[in-house]
Amino acid sequence: MPTVRKSLADRITLVTGASRGIGKGIALALAEQGATVYLTARTMQATAPDLPGSLEETVALVAERSGRGTAVQVDHGDDKQIAALFGQIAREQGHLYLLVNNAIGFQRDPVDIIKLGITAYLRRDAPCALGLSRSIDNEPRPNYFGTTFY
Repeated sequence: MPTVRKSLADRITLVTGASRGIGKGIALALAEQGATVYLTARTMQATAPDLPGSLEETVALVAERSGRGTAVQVDHGDDKQIAALFGQIAREQGHLYLLVNNAIGFQRDPVDIIKLGITAYLRRDAPCALGLSRSIDNEPRPNYFGTTFY
């Protein structure tokens, strides 16, 4: 059987919002290509039947695909948690090759966001993508793929 070259072998990646949905799928695809995947979300363990998925589940699936995964529980609405995440990656890996920003973060009640108007909310109160971009200060700059939803 021919050996398949894994195009992301030895690459360090970060996928936010990786406990379910698009983030989970992207994390698994990166793992299949040999990447080391840091996965973040607010849900470490599945606890609510109406909200499936967890970081623990995604890390287990990454391992099944011969990938290396590290789950880090992060609320991307909190700049201190974001800074700690990037500090951890820098200490453990030295660099980051790819950031997939797929987190959803609300600093306000979603009903208040609708009343305020989505444009005003994004301008005034949405820290998630800004917090991530401010936290990337290591060189070389990572590649960036953003799918942030608000």
